[in-house]
Amino acid sequence: MADHYSSNSEAGWLARLREGDESAFTAIYRQYWSSMYAVTYNHVRDRATAEELVQDLFANLWIKRADLSIHTSLRGYLFTAIRNQIYDYLDKQTVRQRVHSQLYHTKQEAVYNTEELVSFNELSNNLSMAVERLPATARKVFFLSRYQFLSTREIAQRLNLSPKTVEYHLSQALRLLRGQLKDYILLLVCMVCN
Repeated sequence: MADHYSSNSEAGWLARLREGDESAFTAIYRQYWSSMYAVTYNHVRDRATAEELVQDLFANLWIKRADLSIHTSLRGYLFTAIRNQIYDYLDKQTVRQRVHSQLYHTKQEAVYNTEELVSFNELSNNLSMAVERLPATARKVFFLSRYQFLSTREIAQRLNLSPKTVEYHLSQALRLLRGQLKDYILLLVCMVCN
């Protein structure tokens, strides 16, 4: 009976709805609200959300009444419209959950990165002080090797030393620095392993 009723009434309701007839809108609302709600609730599983989506559907129907271009039945149009609203809602929910998850992980990474930054700054300061305590030639060789990225041969030419002497001073500098910074090296290894 509902199909017979809607097929006979839809054309009249639509014509009157386009003219702004509130009684036609009320008739459409009463005829289709429960079926639209049932479909929506089956997808979103939340009463308030289902009611809100169906209310939006009918509000849009009223707002766009003058420009409605329905090529199928009114029932088909409403089912398509509510399906699109459900999909939009579910897509937004998925995006919200993904953003929330990313923000949570970013916050966790920020805490970890802050700890890393503090440790790095502390290590950097201690490295600078340890380099300053190196013997003069070892300090120059280390600086040219690690900060100016010169090769052993280039350092030897610049300091007027043999390549073997440069290698000796570099290995001496690294040995002394490892000894002075062993606690920080262990800390960094532990951070990397975690």
